[in-house]
Amino acid sequence: MVNSMNDNAGFTRNRFRGKLYSGRRTILMSLRLSRTIDAAKIVRVAGFDGFYIDIQHSTIGFDDAAQICSAGLDLGLTPMIRVPSHDRHAKFARLGHRSISTTAPQTGYEPMDLHGFVEAANTETMVIAMIESRRGVENVEEIAGVAGIDALMVGTNDLTVDMGIPGHYGDKHDTPVIAWGIRSLERMAELVRMGAAPCFFAGNDIQFLLSAAEREVAEFLDTDLG
Repeated sequence: MVNSMNDNAGFTRNRFRGKLYSGRRTILMSLRLSRTIDAAKIVRVAGFDGFYIDIQHSTIGFDDAAQICSAGLDLGLTPMIRVPSHDRHAKFARLGHRSISTTAPQTGYEPMDLHGFVEAANTETMVIAMIESRRGVENVEEIAGVAGIDALMVGTNDLTVDMGIPGHYGDKHDTPVIAWGIRSLERMAELVRMGAAPCFFAGNDIQFLLSAAEREVAEFLDTDLG
């Protein structure tokens, strides 16, 4: 049965986006190592709101990413993809240049009216722009004002490298630039209708696995076996 015009009830709601826009605290995990749908289950059990698969910094393929994202949707998580370059294929016209297929996991593979599908997909699909350079900081308000941009994310590692001070996040040399960037982000918040909703990117699966492994080894070595 095809949903009627403007009836978006059949499209999976983006709970992460809903929490952000209502000003509630959110937390995400990055996936760089995981290749199976079990990753989505672990993310959910751990209490995260969603995850983003870092295709830019890993060798995860599109097929594996699609499987994990589909599993995440079924678990009530918000799956995201970090693409390695600028991409206008996240949203449909007139916000982007994405090719349309209405049979998708977001609808539970139930057919939807085309108008309703495009409207729902453009609303629920988030595009997060990375600010990773001086040029990005200088143009933050213009970037935030681009139609279809839902949020901004500051890539502090690349930003400090671009500034010539790698890793000096609180150093006196970069404080004015970072502070200026934060003020710019605060000013643009109204433009993207997000307010000051906090979102925390807690780390990636490699970091969590390594941290847990180191902790287990340390506890074992400290255990008195006598």
